Amino acid sequence: MNVVTKIEPRAVAPEILCRSVPGEIVEWLDALAPDALPSARFIAPAERIGDELPKGCVPWLRNDIAALARDFAARAGGGELEVRLECIDDDACSRFHQDHVSMRLLSTYRGPGTQWVAPGEADLALRRQRDFRGTVHEMPRFSVGIFAGRKDVSGGVVHRSPPILGTNLTRLLLCLTPAAEGCGCPLDH
Repeated sequence: MNVVTKIEPRAVAPEILCRSVPGEIVEWLDALAPDALPSARFIAPAERIGDELPKGCVPWLRNDIAALARDFAARAGGGELEVRLECIDDDACSRFHQDHVSMRLLSTYRGPGTQWVAPGEADLALRRQRDFRGTVHEMPRFSVGIFAGRKDVSGGVVHRSPPILGTNLTRLLLCLTPAAEGCGCPLDH
């Protein structure tokens, strides 16, 4: 008799670094119209990322992203990074999921932060999605999260973008991923 066993992915918590930001940066980001927020998507070595960002990035934002990219690339073992600086005003990635990468850096410069669940509630969140009634944690604005993905030996962080459709909120999200791993977003979210 052959027994087929489904192996569920393990879940872990993200590493989160909370940090403070100069008040004038907060005011600048909050005052920008959503269509004036800087956005970009490209692949580059960490040391060139600051130069590749759009002209709409004030020096503080350019320097912050460049520093995060250098630190993340060192942690990821070098190589090029995929950089996504995205303006989000809908429910993009609002289903609980684990990314198909080894690791990813997420930081929200404007709007609510990425949401995640504790490892003990991960399976339930993945099954129930919007009907999940457990504890949903939210990264503070400007914090930096390192999210292990399904390719990491420890397991992946079960997370989602906060559902914001119809709230008139716009998020500005930075996402850094080792370029060799591709986007790593699950197809079913």
